[in-house]
Amino acid sequence: QRLMLAKDLLRQDGVIFVSIDDNEIFALGMLMNKVFGIDNFLATLVWEKGKKGDAKFFSVAHEYLLAFAGSKSFLTSCGTVWRRCKAGVDEVLSQYHELRQQHGSDHARIRTEMMKWFRDLPATNPAKQHKHYSWSDERGLYFPDNFHGPDDGRASRPRYDILHPVTNQPCKKPSTGWRWEEARTVAALAEKPPRIHFGLDESTIPCRKSYLIEVNSEPFPSVIYKDGRAATLEVERLLGKGVFNFPKDIEVLADLIRLTTEPDDLILDFFAGSGTTAHAVLKLNAEDGGRRRFILVSNTEATPDEPDKNLCRDVCARRVRRVIEGYGNTPGLGGDFAYLRCRRIAPGRLVEIEHEQVWTALQMIHRDTLEPYSPADFLWADDDDEALAYVPRFDKACLPALRKAVKQCGSVVIYSWQPETLRQHIRAGHVQHEAIPESLARRFGLK
Repeated sequence: QRLMLAKDLLRQDGVIFVSIDDNEIFALGMLMNKVFGIDNFLATLVWEKGKKGDAKFFSVAHEYLLAFAGSKSFLTSCGTVWRRCKAGVDEVLSQYHELRQQHGSDHARIRTEMMKWFRDLPATNPAKQHKHYSWSDERGLYFPDNFHGPDDGRASRPRYDILHPVTNQPCKKPSTGWRWEEARTVAALAEKPPRIHFGLDESTIPCRKSYLIEVNSEPFPSVIYKDGRAATLEVERLLGKGVFNFPKDIEVLADLIRLTTEPDDLILDFFAGSGTTAHAVLKLNAEDGGRRRFILVSNTEATPDEPDKNLCRDVCARRVRRVIEGYGNTPGLGGDFAYLRCRRIAPGRLVEIEHEQVWTALQMIHRDTLEPYSPADFLWADDDDEALAYVPRFDKACLPALRKAVKQCGSVVIYSWQPETLRQHIRAGHVQHEAIPESLARRFGLK
């Protein structure tokens, strides 16, 4: 039921991540395919958290994150590409910009300083893996990359002359020919600065310049390496030992939120636990000035043995407050939130929708004539073998009559406020379930 509600709430360009372990991964995968559709499957991410020394058979050191899109086809049509910045790149670029301020366009001096800086970095610093980006020009840091044609068996690789800019003599050619056709190389040489790197004279094969700023991102990996103890220690610093077992990692969630959201997006976590999602959102907002909002949903987890237990109030809300205000030597991230205790509310009291106007508008979209509105479990209008239905409020009591009407018609479009929920009860090839268009919802009552 929660997954079906999540499907109804998810935006077209939205994405849902569900964390799960080995015990339920296969059952969850089938549920996700059923609710979100196998066509919207994005990936199964594996989070390696650390070894377990007490395992009897295998040391299961990982969990899973199933990722599904609200509409994968919509994301594709919008040209959506998710990339993350390569580790260490920001630090390298920061050092380069500092040297540019000190030495201006003295790129020989900048290269000497960059090489020394790379040598002095600890081996564990991710910036060290970019040490080959020590050359620079007015465009930025670059690496003189291979300009050879790939050894792919192609017999007629380009073998034109490239003149050295100082000696004006043809440069040495690679045995496999050039990677680019001559027109592309001519255009690269004409750019300011040129995108071709030369040696001291024509005896060195020229290279193409690969700029760090242009290759500073990469696809998000399907395997995440992050020790699970870090998240536990963070919660202990916030709330004390033994307060919450197996919390999620802030950095892992922040990376996923950064990857898939815009700075003004809304993030919903309906199994909020210790509030890691809120912590990750607040962290991102503090880093990039974003205005992301979050909604956390959970229950008290009270039991007959612990009737006064309230996980939401005493763990989740407390953590969010401390993250906002600061704790120990850690400064607050800022932001605000409200802690609300919810009780069940009759659906009709949530919003005052003008159902008569919605029904009229839907008919104007689909039909040439209009049927009058009368309060009922569902509204129905048909022409020949095509029908239109509107379900103002879903109630299982309306299902028998709706199924009977659907069965007697050749083609039916059903509009409702919970299309995924209704789809689970009425499944047929000639039935199309649709959500109420946002324009109608806002025009006729939904604020």
